Amino acid sequence: MNGINCRWQRKKSIDNENENENENENENENPSNCSNTNPSIEIQCENGKTIFAEHVICTLPLGVLKEKANDIFEPPLPNYKLEAIDRLLFGTVDKIFLEYDRPFLNPGVSEVMLLWDDRGLSEEEKEDISKTWFRKIYSFTKISETLLLGWISGKAAEYMEKLSGAEVTDICTSILRKFLNDPFVPAPKNCLRTSWHSQPYTRGSYTAMAVGASQLDIHSLAEPIIQEDDPSKIVIAFAGEHTHSSFYSTVHGAYLTGRTAAQALLESRKNEKNSFSLSCEDTSDLSSWIQGISLN
Repeated sequence: MNGINCRWQRKKSIDNENENENENENENENPSNCSNTNPSIEIQCENGKTIFAEHVICTLPLGVLKEKANDIFEPPLPNYKLEAIDRLLFGTVDKIFLEYDRPFLNPGVSEVMLLWDDRGLSEEEKEDISKTWFRKIYSFTKISETLLLGWISGKAAEYMEKLSGAEVTDICTSILRKFLNDPFVPAPKNCLRTSWHSQPYTRGSYTAMAVGASQLDIHSLAEPIIQEDDPSKIVIAFAGEHTHSSFYSTVHGAYLTGRTAAQALLESRKNEKNSFSLSCEDTSDLSSWIQGISLN
């Protein structure tokens, strides 16, 4: 996310000095990047490209906003949005896929649930995540006879992402041998892990309601930034699972808020000559499944 910035104007009208500056910038850009000769938003991309626009729909994950919101936007986002970003939790849930050459679980076993007894751990061991991270793996689900899926979350998942594949493979094999009481459980031939927290464009998996946070914070995140001298015009709309007060942490929450943000922009331009509408006809199976779900 380094080098990416969104510069927006609070008002459509700007002074002559800024007008001249924008004119010079527009002359150096491909006209296809500009929605008109006086755009209100300038986006500086990581690859050096500059894009001008009248509106932006921001779908950056909450994890990225937590890390970069103060650096990306110019002027900064309103305080109420920054405070909402701070209060909400963006957690990490990772998957560990283990692929084997041959089946070894009983055909009747669909999942190996792990229940750890921490009473034998010292306080020092409990505080040392390098010695306890694997105790946050809470199950291995059988996806097929030769493929298992392990689940891990929280700080332990973040720590796991920093380990090598060989280290994770060895630990998982040791756990399975221990819980199945079978020293002959084979080592997997492949180990594939997700790394949601390490990825710079996610910084976690999905939103959760932290202590002290509420749906009001999600409403604050979802509220668009409007043009001060024309409240009917949206400058920046926000979408993503973290902006749906009922379906945060879900894919359909992200989908629904994306449609809502797009529709809001279209509605704000409905009086223009070349306006568009977002039709719900011929929608996909997902859209049909969620038809009728209220966003309010």
